[in-house]
Order: sequence, then C-alpha cells, then structure tokens
Amino acid sequence: MANKKVFKIYYLVASEGQTEFNLFAYLKNRFSEFKISSIRFSNKIEILEAGISGGILNGVNGLKGFKSKNELIKQKYPEQHVFYLLDKDFEDSEAIADVVKKQDGDVVQFVEYNSEYFLLKLAGEELKEPKDFENNMAEFRTYCKSSFEKHFGKSAVEMKDIDFDFIFDRVDAVLVKQNLRELFNLIENS
Repeated sequence: MANKKVFKIYYLVASEGQTEFNLFAYLKNRFSEFKISSIRFSNKIEILEAGISGGILNGVNGLKGFKSKNELIKQKYPEQHVFYLLDKDFEDSEAIADVVKKQDGDVVQFVEYNSEYFLLKLAGEELKEPKDFENNMAEFRTYCKSSFEKHFGKSAVEMKDIDFDFIFDRVDAVLVKQNLRELFNLIENS
C-alpha cells in the first residue's frame, strides 16, 4: 500500500510580544508533536508601519488595538491562516476571540492570564488572581511582572531555553497541553 501523502498547512504566528514569541519557539522545539504535525508555522509577518516585525505584534492593548493590527495582517496576507498567541489579561479578551473565530481557519491561543502568571504557576508558585485587585487587570499585570522578577531574578522577556527547561522539566506535559489547549489541538489534530 502506498504511503498517504500529508499536505502541509501553514500558519503565520502572531505573538503579542517577545515573551510570547520566545515561549512559542521553546514549545515548538520541546514538544515532538510539532515535528510530526502537518502544521507548519512561520513568523514572517512584517508590517513595519504598524510595529509588527518577525510575527511579534509589540502589544495589542485590547480589542481596538487587536482589530487594527489584525486588519493589517489580513490585508497583507489575505490567503494565510494566522495563529495568535496572546495574553488573556485584557478586559475584552473574549471579544478578541470572537473576532478570530469569525476568520476562517485562524486560531487564537490565550495564555492564562499572561505569560508571567502562566510560567510562575508551572513553577509551582501560589499567586493572587485578578479578582484580588481593585483595578483588576492593570494592577494584576504589574503584580505578575513583579512576582516573576522576584522568583526568577529576571523579566520574562529575558528568559532563554535553559530557563524554560528549568520550568518545563518539572511539569507534566499533560498540564502544559491542558493550559495551551488551542495550540495543541491544532497541531495534534492535523
């Protein structure tokens, strides 16, 4: 019997910032599912006038900011699927998810609540939740960044593969996949 030819499906990666990009790159190298999947990712999104370079959106700042960058990406790359990796610490994250779901084939993976929180939780840290802050998300983001720097001795954007290894070597892969369900469903079901 002849081998079935597997067609590759290409996604442009649009990460919220450098931290999310570094996290995605690490996961891509760490998990074998990426190597055997028919999904291929590219960070070749370049829209310099919008501050987008190498697939890094350089911030989103809520629904309005997301929509403007998303529209530019869809104009410049109309036939491409886009995989968005965003923090979920926006008041209107669900509205952003709705925008992406309406775009045929595009996917958004939110990091709960943000990359710092996600990595600290994987490292076993007990953390406050957004509801514990009067000015929910703004104060919560500051708290997460500060807690991260205290715990790891550096900001999340400074994390290298060896730092990620320190976290991920101690965590069950199932937990990571549960927390990044959209990403792993995409690559495992292709």
